Amino acid sequence: MISESNLGIDGNSNVQAGRDVAGRDIVHNYPPTNNSPIEFYEQDIIEVIDCFSRDISNNSILTIIDDFLKVDLAQVKNPLNNLSSRYFQIIQEESLPYFLQIDTFLKAPENSDGLAKYNATTAELRHKITVYRDQYPTFEQIFDVLYNHILSNNQCISSDRRLVLTFLHFMYWNCDIGIKEHVETT
Repeated sequence: MISESNLGIDGNSNVQAGRDVAGRDIVHNYPPTNNSPIEFYEQDIIEVIDCFSRDISNNSILTIIDDFLKVDLAQVKNPLNNLSSRYFQIIQEESLPYFLQIDTFLKAPENSDGLAKYNATTAELRHKITVYRDQYPTFEQIFDVLYNHILSNNQCISSDRRLVLTFLHFMYWNCDIGIKEHVETT
């Protein structure tokens, strides 16, 4: 027969019961500490960016971008989202050269898990951006909030920080986030 003293159920050193938790070195990163109302599960997009970064290190950047010029962002989408022409030029110069390769990467059958994570992230971001859009006058501010949220919760991505913005820009360009057409309200 087991005595109560052998069971150790008096609560001492019982972290699950909430006692004696001093000295625990478990750090939880959620909710984020950046005080932004746009909080989301960024681990999926981090995994996709990580896989993509390994993929592009083995290949050169593709510069054929004809498919990505189909949407007239400068004339239609940018004004709807209040994205400045100056910021749009940065997207074109720094991120656009990667877009075809990102698209190809996401559509590759071997990356179906990455595509599912990308789609889950963009669905969550569409929701969050819609809910909190009025708090950010420009879409540049939304990019900045999303970028800072991802980096503040993932110090391990420091070597591929530029790809975080590149993926966020791709989401916008690909119409996965942001308003893409004017909707009449009654």
